[in-house]
Amino acid sequence: LAALKVAPTSSWALRGTVSQGYVTPESALVQSPTVETTTTAGMRDPQRGGGTQIYSLKTIRGGSRAVRAETSQSRVFGVLLTPVGAPGLFMSVDAWSITMKDRLRAPTLQEMVDHAEFFPGKIERGLPQSWESLLGWAGPVTSVDLRPVHVTRLRAEGVDMALRYRLRPTRAGVFTLNGQLEIVNRYDEQFLPSTLAIDKVDVVADASSGGLMESAVVSPRTRASLAWQREAWSASIGATYTPRYRTESTTPTAALPGATGLDGDTIGSSTRWDLQVGYSIEGRRGSEGGWRHLLS
Repeated sequence: LAALKVAPTSSWALRGTVSQGYVTPESALVQSPTVETTTTAGMRDPQRGGGTQIYSLKTIRGGSRAVRAETSQSRVFGVLLTPVGAPGLFMSVDAWSITMKDRLRAPTLQEMVDHAEFFPGKIERGLPQSWESLLGWAGPVTSVDLRPVHVTRLRAEGVDMALRYRLRPTRAGVFTLNGQLEIVNRYDEQFLPSTLAIDKVDVVADASSGGLMESAVVSPRTRASLAWQREAWSASIGATYTPRYRTESTTPTAALPGATGLDGDTIGSSTRWDLQVGYSIEGRRGSEGGWRHLLS
């Protein structure tokens, strides 16, 4: 981790960080017992004419000692503003980026056969028949290791903005405004160097969707609130806006090829309102009430 902050004046400052992160794999991905099963599967085999082949083959699943921690590199550069002419006001704007080159993925059987050169030792084939050799075909697939491997790449970029304004106290009490804006300009997942990157902004999906990784990236997202406090009483009202997004039940796309289309092109945007009222007794929260409402 490397971090730097420069404050030329008391009204503004620049900050930046560069860091590397590590995500330890779940113990099940390492220690789960290996399970071998025999199954019959149909797939397109580019090494056997490209047509659909039906194979009786062995599949291997479970944990793998070859699994290691996922690594990421992140960079953040931002500006902080605390204007002298507006006491109580704080603003920040941060541009960020994240890169991962070795995300864990459990490839599908078809992906393994299509891109066998990226999975050395994971696919075993039998000997081709004499007429198949004349055609230059490889032998039939007899075994595939489907345990997770480090192949997927991720590149993400965005901007985060925050505002907090604590107004001067009045007889009515103290009011504080808060606001946040999160913008994701890019969230590209690339299965292999030879495949196209998939844009997953505004996609909410689990790891089984089209073989891609789990994601929940919607942009832009905004949150705003107004808080009030007077002696023992306090109250706040807030709103959170979530834009429309795509998921497994919307129209199929490159990121969701197996989507059903039952909910149309997208899931509609929504705004959640949050109202809370509290009263403090001798410094402790004595009672509190709240009300929330969701508008689409």
